[in-house]
Amino acid sequence: MVIIDLQQMQVQILPPIQYTMEKQDVGIRYRHNRNYFFLEAGGNYGFIPVQTNDINGYNRLGAASVMLGYAFLLF
Repeated sequence: MVIIDLQQMQVQILPPIQYTMEKQDVGIRYRHNRNYFFLEAGGNYGFIPVQTNDINGYNRLGAASVMLGYAFLLF
């Protein structure tokens, strides 16, 4: 995952988490005083078929996702 902090002009690259699916995310975070606004988009694709045999078909899982969020600091 890649996080881009627009206010501090920093880029953080986090190590990947091990999945049975290929997963990629990218996000943007903006800090205003004690508030954070962030947008993250990503997707994943499974390399292992869902079915155990080809009699009923051959499918793999995949998804795209977008997350919009708000966070604030209490202390």
